[in-house]
Amino acid sequence: MSRLSLLVLLTSISILFSCADTLAQSIEHSRIKSDEQLSDAYVDLINDEYKILKKEIDGPYKKELKEYYESRTSYLESMAKRDYLILEQSTHEMVQSIIDEIARTNTQYDLSKVKPYFSRQYWPNAYSVGEGTICVNVGFLPHLESVDEFAFTLCHEVAHFLLKHSERSLIKQLDYINSKETQEKIKEIKNTEYYQNAKLKELVVDNLFSQRAHSRDEEGAADSLGFELFKNTKYHKGAAISLIEKLKVMNEYIDTSDIRMDRLLWIEIPENEESKGVKIRDEDGIGLEFGDALETHPKCDDRIAALNEMAKEQSVELDRGATPDPVFQESKTIMELEMIESYIFYLKFDRALLKAARLLKKYPDSEYLQSIICYTYSRMILERKNYNLVEFASMPHNNEDQAFTDLLSILHFNRIGNLTKSAEKIMDRWFEEDSMNERMWVSKVIMAELKDNGVEVERVQNIYKKKFPEGRYNNYVWGF
Repeated sequence: MSRLSLLVLLTSISILFSCADTLAQSIEHSRIKSDEQLSDAYVDLINDEYKILKKEIDGPYKKELKEYYESRTSYLESMAKRDYLILEQSTHEMVQSIIDEIARTNTQYDLSKVKPYFSRQYWPNAYSVGEGTICVNVGFLPHLESVDEFAFTLCHEVAHFLLKHSERSLIKQLDYINSKETQEKIKEIKNTEYYQNAKLKELVVDNLFSQRAHSRDEEGAADSLGFELFKNTKYHKGAAISLIEKLKVMNEYIDTSDIRMDRLLWIEIPENEESKGVKIRDEDGIGLEFGDALETHPKCDDRIAALNEMAKEQSVELDRGATPDPVFQESKTIMELEMIESYIFYLKFDRALLKAARLLKKYPDSEYLQSIICYTYSRMILERKNYNLVEFASMPHNNEDQAFTDLLSILHFNRIGNLTKSAEKIMDRWFEEDSMNERMWVSKVIMAELKDNGVEVERVQNIYKKKFPEGRYNNYVWGF
């Protein structure tokens, strides 16, 4: 067991179980705080591992590998110190318990350097950094149905680590750059009088095709070794298939259920021709041009076929059961709430409001969810008034999620006065003077600012100061 895991076991108290009781009653939540002691221990550990690794580097790319490992260590240290990783006992222990099961049933592999953590990104993803750290975005767990699917995910990422895919990818890149053929092409381009940039771009794209093909091969290898690890564990083996099936349709939206944003926000959805027929452009321009050729993962159907073949060859029954695990199920709920915090952190206030609105249907008395709606809505109205709404909300566009389309129309095409009145109705419904919810009071300050009521702004600022002397929003509240 690693020093970090031992520290977690020695210092952990049943935070997750107590949190589960709270969730069952009222779904109240606050952003998960990283433990400073754990964070310091993690930083010390990755630096100690780097010092050892640095001495072992050899071969023609010694200098480049050293720079890469140093950069990777600095990146992880920054992730920890800037609180992008959730370095907290109970959440780490939940994931570590699965890694321990994988290690216990696969003693032929050394997993002592594997360090699994949640990261504060809202999009669904999990990845191996390379030196042993495995990051699971908060936006990933809520998509899964069982701890079994999560276990296969971790087996896949552990396989990437064991197969040293990050190092091998770097070496392949260096081989390509330093090859005689590539160097001759670069020399030829430099000696060309015209179209140097276009020819260099062509060379880069050619390399990209090659690297993405290698990446698909690596994903297949990680599935293969991941399944070898997974089949020895206690988890239901059919979860490997059900997970890949989910990946075919997985995006950041977990719940796309119907919800009337006009009723929630006490305001009409305006008809506006500008919002019709507008599509969001694919962020990856190359992806639009080249399509599947640049995908880094094999097709999900191909991955499922390969896993089925492996199971058949090894006489492994792919049963679709689900291992009962209340801690995992509560973790799913917690991470879905953490998605809201991530949306706010990345200034995706429109998405934070929508997710809170949908969860509020299930937990109508949650002051946490009410405060998210009040804060994000009032803040976006203020940013609209200050001509800065696009920093906090997407431009209107047609979307398969009708509620999101309606929300964007409300925000962009209603008059600011009407928006302010609707926000005031929401505050009147949910706000109470004895509230100790910080965001509720921030929303109250914003509402006073929206109504240009300087006296009320000052009154609420003073109350906020008394209630939250070290509040997260101190600088923002006193900026009015």
